[in-house]
Amino acid sequence: MKHALCGSLLLPLSLVPFVAVSAPPPQPPVVAIAGLLGGNTLVPLAQFAGGRWVRTWPGPDERVEMKFNKLEDLPKAWFPIPGGVPSEWFLWTEGIHGAPLRVEAPVLGDAHCTAVWGLSTRLQPFDHETTAIATNVQSGIRPFVASALGAFSDARLTALLRTAFEKAETDAVRSKRADTKTLPAHRPVPEPVYQLRCVQTGRDDDEFCSFEANRRLGAAPASDPACDEVVVVQGWVAKTGQAFTLLKADSTLTDCDGKELRTSSPLVQISEGSRKFIVAKEHGYEDESFVLYELHGSRLERVLEVPGGGC
Repeated sequence: MKHALCGSLLLPLSLVPFVAVSAPPPQPPVVAIAGLLGGNTLVPLAQFAGGRWVRTWPGPDERVEMKFNKLEDLPKAWFPIPGGVPSEWFLWTEGIHGAPLRVEAPVLGDAHCTAVWGLSTRLQPFDHETTAIATNVQSGIRPFVASALGAFSDARLTALLRTAFEKAETDAVRSKRADTKTLPAHRPVPEPVYQLRCVQTGRDDDEFCSFEANRRLGAAPASDPACDEVVVVQGWVAKTGQAFTLLKADSTLTDCDGKELRTSSPLVQISEGSRKFIVAKEHGYEDESFVLYELHGSRLERVLEVPGGGC
């Protein structure tokens, strides 16, 4: 006896209805950054997920009473990326471009006078500051390169920075001193030395740079005649084609101890699609922090700041 369904199972393949199976939507890019504290302890700082930067790792002096032995013991909320805390990162400095670095176990690091949870490595300890940036990816990362403005620098850039410095210096002195006119007309060092940190932005020879310059005023406070006052000017400049654009210039009037000064040093540029971000370390007299900027053409937008510890 034949089964009634037997014939239907022998239909030609071309007559079988085609059912399209949709592929799962692609996951948004996830980039994590970390700082190398003390030369050997990696401290996660932030993650770029869903189109924005967020900080989830505890900051200095947060959750230090907890105990962990393995990476798997860490709360998922501290690093809510699929797969958890990466065991391998990539290290970036001016001389190191994406060197693999493995982490081993959770450890409490010394962030100046505070404690912070980090990830141990086999690197040797070095000082107590953050010396490098690490990422969980290798592509799209470019470290900044340091240089000094010299005789072979573009004359337009030299003129732009000189004008910016003179204006910022004047503003700083006028804001802090009543005897501006009594300052010597000729400074001990006529021309400040400009230190640059630059990165190519990916198009032709376009660049984005930070700059810093200082000049002694040749005057000292009455309380400490041996401690000359100094003006420090810091800012950002962009090169697009043959044109230079000054984005920002800030000045600080301080003396030889530099207690009032807060420096900013860009470390890496991160490219995600058409978007570009800058990771910079800010350092004060007794603390440090990390700032993420987004670069919009010739405009710099501050998007996240992460404390790095202090006293």
